[in-house]
Amino acid sequence: MIHILNGDALADRFPKKSGDQLIIMRECLIDGDVSGETFDDFVETRDAFLSSTYPEIDEDYMEYVLPELNKIRSLPDGIEINLWFEDDLFCQINFWFICNLIPKSSPIYLVRPEELNQWGFAKYTQDELNQLLEKRTFLSPKHLSKFAELWKAYKAGKVDQIPEISETLTADFPWLSTPVNALMDLVNSEKPQHFIKELIDTDPSPGFGEVFRALTENMPEYGFGDLQVRRMFDKIS
Repeated sequence: MIHILNGDALADRFPKKSGDQLIIMRECLIDGDVSGETFDDFVETRDAFLSSTYPEIDEDYMEYVLPELNKIRSLPDGIEINLWFEDDLFCQINFWFICNLIPKSSPIYLVRPEELNQWGFAKYTQDELNQLLEKRTFLSPKHLSKFAELWKAYKAGKVDQIPEISETLTADFPWLSTPVNALMDLVNSEKPQHFIKELIDTDPSPGFGEVFRALTENMPEYGFGDLQVRRMFDKIS
């Protein structure tokens, strides 16, 4: 059984069983350029963006991120796959990407937390994670195709098409409206940035930690990590 996890935090305490294989999605596709005609072009774009935008990151994209993506690309047909992704926008854009990358003829399931908050999977014990696995949702080929369409629209910069595509999925996945609405607010009105600006206007000298905590508590639907919030904070302050 294959488990694809969104980030290393869950991997460190994942209730792995004998024979299970973990693959880690280490991207943050909500952030930066995602262009590229081919997969190799896309990889070069991401490597260039992340290395120039976050030079403080020690891990090399080609050695740290790409090998995990290649594991997904080379998965054999028919193997059982569980996708562990939360409902926030950060996780969902990565999830849409995976749905486009993964072999569609495999039995594929989505495992997600029971509610959206800033903690996600982090608040669950190993026993509780196993319980979530038991409640997993089967993703039909049609589901996967539609989630892949969301990625293709996002990648092409056609964000205005995403709400219409998502409407074909919300009957089965009603939670999807939350990250989609968050994306539209991010693109159309820069809602998180305005929230940060209001904090700074109220207190001209807030620390980054204070701003990060406030944003993640009040806007868990975005799921931003500290690097993304720091980038916004530095631009505004």
